[in-house]
Amino acid sequence: MEKKRASRAAQVQASRARNNDRVEILLPRGKAEEIKQAAQAAGYTDARGVVAAYIKDAVQVRMEQEAKGAYLLAMDADAHERAQVQAQAKGESLAEYVTSAILAKIERDESGAKSIRIDADTWHALEETAQAQGTSPAQLAAQAIARATAPTPPGQEAPRSSR
Repeated sequence: MEKKRASRAAQVQASRARNNDRVEILLPRGKAEEIKQAAQAAGYTDARGVVAAYIKDAVQVRMEQEAKGAYLLAMDADAHERAQVQAQAKGESLAEYVTSAILAKIERDESGAKSIRIDADTWHALEETAQAQGTSPAQLAAQAIARATAPTPPGQEAPRSSR
């Protein structure tokens, strides 16, 4: 009986070796335990293979994303929460909001536009003025910045700030 069990175990091992590739990875000490805890938190339960299963699934997801031309984006918890709030306020999914924000940033960078911060009160005033003028707040802000940064013609004094 013992020989039969040993031979069955050997058959299983031989079958696994024939049907699978073996990949060995080295991780910094303690990283395997971190991965195990993350895997268990994600619902993986197989005590022996939890780390391997988690890594295999992560690699598969990454390969599928890249094959579709989609990429994973990592952000810290604070940025994620702020993006979710903004997405909900705009009636967009988080993916739609982040994608449009990235595309807007790329457009600004490619056009050479500079990034500025506008406080909430100023933005609301821009929104009201833009609505009255039939334009967007961003367009109105861009026009104001262009006027404020335009070179002063020779012989004219530059307008003084009211501040």
